[in-house]
Amino acid sequence: MHAYVKIEDENWNTISQNLTEMCQMAVHAAWALGYEALPYDHKLRQIKKRTVEISILLTSSNVLKRLNSDYRNKNTSTNVLSFPGDYAGPATNSEVLLGDVILGCEKVIQEAEDLDKDTSDHATHLVVHGVLHLLGYDHENDNEAIIMESLEVNAMASLGLSSPYETNH
Repeated sequence: MHAYVKIEDENWNTISQNLTEMCQMAVHAAWALGYEALPYDHKLRQIKKRTVEISILLTSSNVLKRLNSDYRNKNTSTNVLSFPGDYAGPATNSEVLLGDVILGCEKVIQEAEDLDKDTSDHATHLVVHGVLHLLGYDHENDNEAIIMESLEVNAMASLGLSSPYETNH
């Protein structure tokens, strides 16, 4: 598993001095738990012996809003977007691009403030959330949401962080 992190917006450096490590740890936690919870016949089970790559882009909320508009036809700001890669493409022994997770700085900071959460913990949760989407998890209905939220809580706990669904209010 390789997690590549690019910090495109320097405002991210106000959140943590160890952003790359924070993101890589979140990716590994989400991958470990999310992969193990996949059904036995899931198409991603075929890539277990291949090297998996996930890229994380830490950018501005304006960039994320534009991507949300361009790719999802939603002209609104969002905190995280996930873009799945092509699992079937490369030969058996080559690296598989699981996909990209992109976070928007200002939105993440504002949400953390509104939720009275530590900003780096909130960003970590959003990376975990994004990686789980790359693995095919979703929250479109109650059953999917229960599974995905449980994986998020467990991934955060494996990192020594509290549940992202607990409130400090």
